[in-house]
Amino acid sequence: MTYPENQPPAGHGQYWPPQPQQPAYGPPPGYAPAGPPVKPPNPKLAFWTSPAGIISMLAITGVVVLVLAGISNRLRGPASANFDVTVVSCEASTGTLSTATVGFMIRNTSDEARAATVEIEYRDGSGARLDTDTVRVATIKAGGIVRHDESTILNGTATSGIKCLAKVTG
Repeated sequence: MTYPENQPPAGHGQYWPPQPQQPAYGPPPGYAPAGPPVKPPNPKLAFWTSPAGIISMLAITGVVVLVLAGISNRLRGPASANFDVTVVSCEASTGTLSTATVGFMIRNTSDEARAATVEIEYRDGSGARLDTDTVRVATIKAGGIVRHDESTILNGTATSGIKCLAKVTG
């Protein structure tokens, strides 16, 4: 049995209202989304906002800063070229626990304030090295001179005369 279009089967007594044709895909006609369309997450951006991505960015930034600092230091030249150091006193106690005290003056010959690292070498009367020490001298203004004294317990035993040598290493 065939029914006319849009009619229910016999016995129901009502016709179905005509229905608009729905597209095969997509939203129905007249549908409006509630907000802007949602974009799928970008997998490349997801990494850089993750903890691993943030740590990677910090590591890369650190390497760049170290490289630039090294380039800057090379442009300034070696540290020893910016300072003159002179030993003005050198004394040692003899015995099992020998101590040494060295006094030196350091002059900043550059045109900017800088700190200096001085390496001190202690030698006995025969020239044998007894010990070394490293001293960090706080910022010295451009053209300024600073007097500094440093004492240390020697690793070796000072027998007779002692000689102190100083040089700027950084």
